[in-house]
Amino acid sequence: QQAIQTRFSTVVDIDPDSKVFKALYKQFCKDWAPAKGPCPDIRVILRVVNPAVSQMFQGYRKDLRMFRRGVEQYYHGTKLKCRIYETLTFCCNTDCGVCGITKCGFDRQKIAGRSFQRFGNGFYCAPNSSKSHDYTNGPVHGMFLCNVAPGKKYKSNYDARGLQEPPEGC
Repeated sequence: QQAIQTRFSTVVDIDPDSKVFKALYKQFCKDWAPAKGPCPDIRVILRVVNPAVSQMFQGYRKDLRMFRRGVEQYYHGTKLKCRIYETLTFCCNTDCGVCGITKCGFDRQKIAGRSFQRFGNGFYCAPNSSKSHDYTNGPVHGMFLCNVAPGKKYKSNYDARGLQEPPEGC
């Protein structure tokens, strides 16, 4: 396994012949909506470990346990503007969501006004891989499988672009 280290995170290239790679690919295809066509090939999976973000997440998760809320895995699709999947080298392109998120985590300043925000300014993750895949671009797509502590969920069938915080009760 190859790995790269930054000031904030470690990125490990998962071997395509490994059980971990095969299990993640199987999960991705299980979470793919059949109406979107066949599940695409996955050629590279990178594991990102950011200790500072993990520590904050664990604290938040601990707070949610009071409400008996668990952790789920959701997908996040983003722009890929480089060949990190071949070079294992981060680029400096400020439009490359994969490198930006990998190096620094999710940064709210990077999303304000830059894309369609169906429910206000925030980071969007989905339980189905095909939905997040819709938000990627180019011939090679950049996606993350994230541990998410969603708290109380709110389901809406309508856009609420001006939303500034979760609806009351969430």
